[in-house]
Amino acid sequence: RCAKNVVHKESKTQQCHRRHNPNNVRVAGTVPPLTECYVSSLVPHCANALIPSYVFLLSTLTEEGVDVLLAETLSTEREGV
Repeated sequence: RCAKNVVHKESKTQQCHRRHNPNNVRVAGTVPPLTECYVSSLVPHCANALIPSYVFLLSTLTEEGVDVLLAETLSTEREGV
């Protein structure tokens, strides 16, 4: 019932994508590691130190209308949090 009351606000990019995408193509955005790949010792030990950078990346990708986010080559659990 609550879900029926949710209004989805589309970005201009999403509106354009919907109008000009007759084949319903989807766009994936990747979430990269913030430090060196495969070197877990270079990842900050406090997950809170990673949050501002990930918020910026994820906000930018979603605001620009990507359909799915893929996290790639993250070497520690704290990067995935």
